[in-house]
Amino acid sequence: TFLLGLTHPDLLNHISIRRAKPHHAPIIWQMDTDDPIKAADPTPVTRKLIGRARLSLWGGADFVNDKNLQKNVVDDISLLVTVQNNDTDMSIVWDIGLQQAKGNSAVGKFLDGCIASAHKAGIQLLAGYALVDRGKDRIIMFDKWLDGLTGGKSGVSSPSPEDFADDLVAKIDGQVGTDKFDGISFDIESCGLLGGPLSVPKGQPPLPQSKIDAMRAILKRFYKRVAENLATTNRVCAITVGGMMSDDAAIKPLPSVPNVNPNAALAAKLHVYDIAKQAENIIIRPMAYDNAGGVGSDSKIPQFNSDPAQLEWHEAIVKFALGEKKLHPGQFQLGMKRFIPRDDNGTPTGQGGNVEEPARQDARATMLRKYRCGLTLFAMGKTENWGRNTALNKILNKKISGSDPLDTNVEGQPMQVPLDADQVKKLKKS
Repeated sequence: TFLLGLTHPDLLNHISIRRAKPHHAPIIWQMDTDDPIKAADPTPVTRKLIGRARLSLWGGADFVNDKNLQKNVVDDISLLVTVQNNDTDMSIVWDIGLQQAKGNSAVGKFLDGCIASAHKAGIQLLAGYALVDRGKDRIIMFDKWLDGLTGGKSGVSSPSPEDFADDLVAKIDGQVGTDKFDGISFDIESCGLLGGPLSVPKGQPPLPQSKIDAMRAILKRFYKRVAENLATTNRVCAITVGGMMSDDAAIKPLPSVPNVNPNAALAAKLHVYDIAKQAENIIIRPMAYDNAGGVGSDSKIPQFNSDPAQLEWHEAIVKFALGEKKLHPGQFQLGMKRFIPRDDNGTPTGQGGNVEEPARQDARATMLRKYRCGLTLFAMGKTENWGRNTALNKILNKKISGSDPLDTNVEGQPMQVPLDADQVKKLKKS
């Protein structure tokens, strides 16, 4: 009952699988990452893909409950923050916000309830490891760790990337009940911003390329080990990265923005898209907002507050990932902020680069459908707009032509999921 027969000529000998529960079903990932993308390909490597394009939400744990979830719309909710490293020895601890709100002893039970609600709705729930604004000392400790492992003078040279990854997965799994998180979502965007060994004083030379390359290698080792640990139980390692047009620049000249200053924050430079190549269950999720746009005195690229410039940038990010970096679409989801942040008085806070209008949101889903990439939305609300999510899901997974193997009437495994090689062999034999 699970096998989906295919007759499309490019997909003979391929099989796929339908899901009953996305967090339990065996997973088949029809990919060929060695297949080069040719300039003449209008929709790169589409002939290799079977299944849905993944639609995801970033969200706070308080919003994940029975009343605020709807089935058969999104594939996963990735919690913004569940754990971090501590500020002394890189041990894994609960998010300080969760501890303060729920009480340290009650965090595990609260998260058990979130997992149960998500799974009841057929939605994967990913734990969040985030270093954004959750305590300066924790952020600087992570920077010291990266610095020490790459020859710096911070004095922090342990744990190894592999040991840290092992500890992280074990702690997350060991502090919740029998029903586990379906993976881990990472959002480390604070490197060098709050002082510490990676912070460069104004007017001083930037970090040398050799240092950046060494830290990139450490992060690749770390994420590879996390993903390998998760893959044994068919789980996802999702990594939030910067919206980039090269390894070192968020923006390069575009038709609507021909004059730009190529640059990027340190965390974006360290989280190169090649990280996805370390394991088959890694998903790269670029934040295609905030680091562009801006308003008033915070303005960086004002054109990115509207189209066509911002849409050009979003498509350029996809082309960089799939074309130059040769990532497979199944390891890529564009991150879109779907609202304009406002303060308590309703005044925009000034980040810019956001996509609030439904028509512009739909344009992103249409573009991503062409490339068979997924979409992840920032962020889930206290009363979630499932009508908007449903509309985006329909566009993202819409048939393009009669020969398109994707069937919008079949709820299949998302393309952006782990590969279970043993299950592939069993199904091929059957």
